[in-house]
Amino acid sequence: MKSTTLWNSTLYATNSSGLTAFPAGYRSGSFFSGLESVCCWWTSESVNASSAYYIEINVDGTEVSPPISGSKAYGFSVRLIKD
Repeated sequence: MKSTTLWNSTLYATNSSGLTAFPAGYRSGSFFSGLESVCCWWTSESVNASSAYYIEINVDGTEVSPPISGSKAYGFSVRLIKD
């Protein structure tokens, strides 16, 4: 899934799925972090009024994480997938 460009390291970056995951990082309050090293996407599932699940790909990882609970105040990417 990882794009073959823009990551700090292109180790394990093959884009074999065609999704092209770019390392956009995320926003936490007024700070931005993770540019070139992580890609986080919101899922459609909420935990409660203030939290939701997201998934991520890290620069040194080979797989997408299982869903992680995070504050809805974070700024993660959104990817729309058509059935």
